[in-house]
Amino acid sequence: MKNLLPALTLLLAVTTAIAVAYPRVPTTFDVSAETEWVEFIPGPHPRSDWSLEDARLFVGEDTIGRIVSGSLRFSDAVKVIIERRSFGPLLLRIAPEGPDQHVGDIELPESGTIPLSGYSLIEIPDIDARAHRGAPIVLPVKGLLIAGRTIEIETDPSPARLRKGRVTSFGRSIFGLTVFPAGSVELAPGDQVVIQAQQTSAYGMIAADESPALTVGYRAIARSVQVRRPGGSHYEIGTTLYARLRADPILQSWWLALAFLLVLRRKLPRQALMWNTRTTNPSSEPVP
Repeated sequence: MKNLLPALTLLLAVTTAIAVAYPRVPTTFDVSAETEWVEFIPGPHPRSDWSLEDARLFVGEDTIGRIVSGSLRFSDAVKVIIERRSFGPLLLRIAPEGPDQHVGDIELPESGTIPLSGYSLIEIPDIDARAHRGAPIVLPVKGLLIAGRTIEIETDPSPARLRKGRVTSFGRSIFGLTVFPAGSVELAPGDQVVIQAQQTSAYGMIAADESPALTVGYRAIARSVQVRRPGGSHYEIGTTLYARLRADPILQSWWLALAFLLVLRRKLPRQALMWNTRTTNPSSEPVP
């Protein structure tokens, strides 16, 4: 035991140092917000269709539109802006990466398919009335999402903005499969949430109901989240070493075991000296 303890203590110390110095493992970020603006880039298949009921479709330069009901399915390489200001209508702005590019289809229940090319706008009115009759609009999302928009010099007197929200991070233990909450940050009005170095598609939903604006909830595995503040400043959210030491139960147990062995190592030579003194000179006093 006397010879094994130093080696075991050294092994624990080296392993701990390597684990702490190792680059941060990806973190699961959970974003929940009340916002008037969401940017969405659909991920690869499989995708979830968005159900439309009595929506008005505008394609290209069309200013009159047509009423459609059916299922909206996006193609690849498309960007969607979901907007709802206060208690206003829900707007879906669909933009391609190139001019006249196919952006998706609306599958009608009985009369075929409407192909969408170029810029398209879908307006869904009477959100509050739909919610009160038990038909709120819930849009499942999988892909890249940005909640809110940057507020700088605005010509619009009532720009769409993020109202409030929270980003919660969940870390995975270094030495196991345990997932632990690593802290949360409250979002302020006008913030924009951008997930950095995203390693998986974000999964979640966007809801338009009797509440003002949009209710957004999604999560993704990434290295960090950037929160952009009005006026151009920003800050990063990630799982720091302090947060890991404070929240990771496996790492806490590891540090406690290391501290115990270090204390035990200091006490063993003292106890061995006292024992040797008593056995060689029983009448002598113990060595302090």
